[in-house]
Amino acid sequence: RQVNEIAERAPDAKPAASTPADADLKTLRGKVHATIEKVTGDIRRFSFNTGISAVMELTNAGGQLLAASEGPLYGDAAAILREYAEVAVILLNPYAPHITEELWEILGGDGLACDQPWPKADPEALVKETITLVVQVNGKLRARLDVPPDMPREELKALAQREKNVL
Repeated sequence: RQVNEIAERAPDAKPAASTPADADLKTLRGKVHATIEKVTGDIRRFSFNTGISAVMELTNAGGQLLAASEGPLYGDAAAILREYAEVAVILLNPYAPHITEELWEILGGDGLACDQPWPKADPEALVKETITLVVQVNGKLRARLDVPPDMPREELKALAQREKNVL
């Protein structure tokens, strides 16, 4: 259903080449490229069920963004959703070749999905601006803090100590 909707609402869109400024689109693009990395590694390790699970999580994220938008898709939204759809189809192709070939055709892809180059994760899209720091005291969760990944240890400690549940 999502592939049909993307094909109808963004028929001429090209996949994104860079990460957009919009937070939701940036998050989806990061998820697309993290999924590429995960599925590629899972196939190499013969962990097929976790690869399929990663693509399912990606389709949930893409579906939420698609549902939140209305009307025709333009610009960054069209490019990111197009990239998401194409990558999801290609990543699923080794697991479900018949249906993904149909989906590839609906998307208007050239040739066969199985003949497309395997997607490569964009390192720029994988960079996280914040990480979640879990603060525990005596093994009990006391706080979750979203902080920049390069925050100095002293600042992290001071920030954690300011949390009311920590002390």
